[in-house]
Amino acid sequence: MIKIIYITEKGKNLAKKIEDILKYYRYPFSTYHLKDFQIEGKEKGFIFIMAVGIVIRKYIEKIKDDKTKDPFVIVVDENGKYIIPLLSNHLGGGNYFSKLLEGELGGKAVLTTATDTNDKVGIDELSKMYFLETPKREDI
Repeated sequence: MIKIIYITEKGKNLAKKIEDILKYYRYPFSTYHLKDFQIEGKEKGFIFIMAVGIVIRKYIEKIKDDKTKDPFVIVVDENGKYIIPLLSNHLGGGNYFSKLLEGELGGKAVLTTATDTNDKVGIDELSKMYFLETPKREDI
C-alpha cells in the first residue's frame, strides 16, 4: 500500500491527481490528511505533499530501518513542480515512482543518487529489473 499524505487544500487537490495516476497503473493506495495519518510499518511507500523539512523532522526516523527493506519516501511540493525521492530510491522504488509522477504531473523529479546523476544503473536496481536476488548491503 502506498500512502499519500497532504496538509493543505491545495495539497488535497494534488493528492487527487496522484490518486488518479496510481489508480490508472493499478497501485494500491490510500490518502490521508496529516492529522489522520499513521505509520503502520507495512507500507510500500509514502508520498508526502508538503515541505521536505516536515518529513525529515517528523517521519524519516519512524520509517527508515534497513536499506534493503525500507519503503520509499517521496516529497512533492503542493504545485507538483518538484518530486523528490528521499528514501529507498532504488530497491524500494522511490526513483521509479518519482519518474512516474514526473511524467504524469509534468513536474521535475530531483534524483540525487550517484548512479542516476552519472547515468549509470546500480547493482541494486539492476537486480530488481532482472528479478534477481536482492544484493547484500555490503555488495551494493
